[in-house]
Amino acid sequence: MAAGWSCVPGCAATAMISTEVTLVTGEAELVARIDLLHLDPVLDGTFIDLALGLGIEQARYPTGASSNSSLLLGGFAWGAYLGACGEVRVFYDHRRDSLAGGLAAWRAAGFVGSFGASLELGMTRRWSVRSELEVGNAYVTTFAIRYRGGP
Repeated sequence: MAAGWSCVPGCAATAMISTEVTLVTGEAELVARIDLLHLDPVLDGTFIDLALGLGIEQARYPTGASSNSSLLLGGFAWGAYLGACGEVRVFYDHRRDSLAGGLAAWRAAGFVGSFGASLELGMTRRWSVRSELEVGNAYVTTFAIRYRGGP
């Protein structure tokens, strides 16, 4: 368990919203996991995840017109390792264009992102099960079996 850094240098997606509109998105995000053991030995076995990025989106209409918008990508999580067999974490994702969407900001204008929790448990060295609940404008649950690879 050591501090880890990873970078998604960029990705792009194209989606046909209807026969009328094409949406093109490009984004880049920097993601880091920091083990809190480096902050204080009492925090051994816990970590934080931090993510920050930017994106640009273009909508193209059949008339030839287009409109551009920007995306602020970000999120954070706190979690704990469950020995060598898995991890549990709670998180906030600032994206509002995901399946869960964003929560209304109540008295403030606009929306905030989504909140969630996930649990991953290793069943063997190569296989694990994962569950996640994300709450935004919708509730999204995920249950998965994951192959971790290896010899």
